[in-house]
Amino acid sequence: RAREGGDVDATLLGNIVDMVETGRYDMYSLFRWMGKYASEFPAHADRVASEAALSAEGGPFTEAFVRETLRTDQSARLRRKGEREVVFDGHLIPAGTVVRLCMWESHHDGERYPAPFRFDPERFLAGEPGPDEFSPFGIDHPQCPLGTVATRLSRVFLRELCRGYRLQPTGDG
Repeated sequence: RAREGGDVDATLLGNIVDMVETGRYDMYSLFRWMGKYASEFPAHADRVASEAALSAEGGPFTEAFVRETLRTDQSARLRRKGEREVVFDGHLIPAGTVVRLCMWESHHDGERYPAPFRFDPERFLAGEPGPDEFSPFGIDHPQCPLGTVATRLSRVFLRELCRGYRLQPTGDG
């Protein structure tokens, strides 16, 4: 679409390449973390494998496993530039200030997630978490445009991994 509109230039192409490379590394890392947890928690892997017949993407526990992996191990951050002055938690943030929001820290808040450092996919089976509780692909707008694709690929990968293999950890990490 950009090419048809005549909007393609070196900067745009560079940004696209950067997004693809970043996404490739992010998916590799997410798959690696899921493999680690599948090896450390064989009962979870068996449960994912048992859902394999539900669909090509697994079932509710498979989705919960992916979400819990994103919650426990994603280290993304969001950068936003304030358009207006804001007072947050008693602190003045002047207009034009660049703020960095760390998702890992918010996903390990003990008030929102009991035992926040324990891997527990069950916590995502109770219902859809709100954006104030779980935001692996961004807060409000804009969000990562490929977040849905990333979770779908993760479910398929995890389903096939757990259905076809019995993993054993060989070391920590």
